[in-house]
Amino acid sequence: MATLKSIRLYARERPRRGRPRRSRFQKAWTKKEEALLGKKSDRAVAELLGRSYFRVRKRRLQLGIGAFQKWEPSCPWTAEEDKLLGMMPDGEVAKRLGRSNVMVAARRRKLGIVWWRGWRPWTGEEEKLLGSASDRVIAARLARAEGDVAFRRKALGVPEWCAG
Repeated sequence: MATLKSIRLYARERPRRGRPRRSRFQKAWTKKEEALLGKKSDRAVAELLGRSYFRVRKRRLQLGIGAFQKWEPSCPWTAEEDKLLGMMPDGEVAKRLGRSNVMVAARRRKLGIVWWRGWRPWTGEEEKLLGSASDRVIAARLARAEGDVAFRRKALGVPEWCAG
């Protein structure tokens, strides 16, 4: 004799036939509703349509529509802001300018600026300082790594600084 537990297990394993069942509270999506997806944030669309955030997000993903990206055309980039790009990490530039990391990275890529790697070319003034003090002191003055200072000093054939 089949028990209630075995009947439930069988019902779960049996594949459903026909159209997927909808909850009686879940209404079908219209073309107008689907047109809103990706044009505003999922939360805004959910409030507008009277649907849950999770249903809106799920439908947007099912249709392969990308998430809404806030675009700020009212805040054009200045030349001074553009000069900071690539000179330091994108996160630091974003904090200084009050913009998002994504906006900073997108602007940097649009201008063809290579991402910051912590490297900058040596100037003649910086090279003149090599050997005038310890590598550690010069590195602190120039905001460079001590190893970079030592490497550059050796590459130029400048002797190591000796106290005394």
